[in-house]
Amino acid sequence: PDPLRVKKEWAMRLDLNKPLLLEKSPPNAAKVRLLQAHFENAHFIGIVRNGYAVAEGITRKADPRHLPDSWPIEMSAYQWKRSNEVLEQDAKHLKRFIWVRYEDLAVNTVAILNQITEFIGIPDFESFESDRSWAIHERDEKVRNMNADSIERLSSEDIKRINQVAGDMIESMGYSRL
Repeated sequence: PDPLRVKKEWAMRLDLNKPLLLEKSPPNAAKVRLLQAHFENAHFIGIVRNGYAVAEGITRKADPRHLPDSWPIEMSAYQWKRSNEVLEQDAKHLKRFIWVRYEDLAVNTVAILNQITEFIGIPDFESFESDRSWAIHERDEKVRNMNADSIERLSSEDIKRINQVAGDMIESMGYSRL
């Protein structure tokens, strides 16, 4: 990708007068080394979530209008696995990188947010309203761990297929294999 083009596209959507810019598109996880080379003082936060929950969500949310045969659970598991592999490999070359676990963020929101603010070098969150709803994917939701709901929707065959594709990575990322 052309860094100048990326900067122009972001300039159309982001307020460049702000002292801090945040960009969270998952495809950019595969471009972190390029971004580091062209964005001064770039910080990278890798967020990892349980692979079973992610695979279920990707497959469930696949748009049948674009994917008439659905999105196989194996492809979703591979997408999760490969994304984490690429980020793990590239993280070794980054000056400023931390991993954050989705589950920790959902349970200990203030502590994890303050870990992130310390990493970035900005003031901590002094408080956080745990009952507050946030606009998440065009719905108002409270911060909560949704893994159990996702994993409950998986069949034993889904779990078997996920394990075949991503079981080793699931364990490597610190999750228990089902």
